Amino acid sequence: MVNFDFGDRLRRARKRAGLTQEALAQRLAVGPQTVYRWEAGRARPPKARLPVIARALGVDLSLLAAGASSPATSALPESPPAPRLPLYIMGHIAGTTDAEAEQIDEIEVVPRQARLADSAFVVHGNSMAPYFLDGDVVGVKRQPTAQAGQLVVALADGELTFKRYGGPVGDRGGLLLPLNPEHNPIVAEEIEIFGVYRWCMRESRDGRV
Repeated sequence: MVNFDFGDRLRRARKRAGLTQEALAQRLAVGPQTVYRWEAGRARPPKARLPVIARALGVDLSLLAAGASSPATSALPESPPAPRLPLYIMGHIAGTTDAEAEQIDEIEVVPRQARLADSAFVVHGNSMAPYFLDGDVVGVKRQPTAQAGQLVVALADGELTFKRYGGPVGDRGGLLLPLNPEHNPIVAEEIEIFGVYRWCMRESRDGRV
């Protein structure tokens, strides 16, 4: 009976679960390079982290902690698929405030993110810098109203944008405030709140999210 070291067992369990190193890293809230080092035998997670890793892979803890033979590893159960949210893009939408946001893809998220938000939007431009950058993905809970001061995704005069809500203006309008002082506030004649900000995902140079 052959026993595989931790890196081999982790890699086999991950592949059996149908996950990439990046997807597993996202579930564990670590960088992909961390998972790579574990599988390559260059590092090993603390024992306290093993139950979390086992749950993320949908396997029994003993398969990671104590080792498993080749037949046992081949029988690893499949883990449930990671939750996914519709991904939308910012920018101009033809028509009026009854226009729909353009879905461009779906994005895989961790369960906590899925509980907090039901949609994701790609940030465009630097009007929310330095807190939010061009290319960031923000999670949004869809709802038609917001309180002044909340960060919102809103359709303002045909433009889908991410700003701080300043409150209503007139019968159908509203005030939207950038966080970047170099940008001017937007006083929209027609505004529709799509949803309220819940979280942000950003990919750094080393691939961490």
